[in-house]
Amino acid sequence: MNEPTRVFLRIEDGEEFEEPELPKIEGAEFRRLPGQQSSTSMQIINGRTTRRSTIEITYELLPRKAGTIELPALSV
Repeated sequence: MNEPTRVFLRIEDGEEFEEPELPKIEGAEFRRLPGQQSSTSMQIINGRTTRRSTIEITYELLPRKAGTIELPALSV
């Protein structure tokens, strides 16, 4: 209890997205940590170009009571 756990949300090929609304979780605090990681790669094979972008956002989950916590799905 009171030990934080990090939760990572990875968004692939989503250059424009709305940040998900954080769910209220009974018995825990769920918050977004500052900053985000992003990367872009480009590959050209036989004249065909493929581009991929990835964004990763880190959240912290801090339990306030003992027991099991189930995280609901996040929509972006």
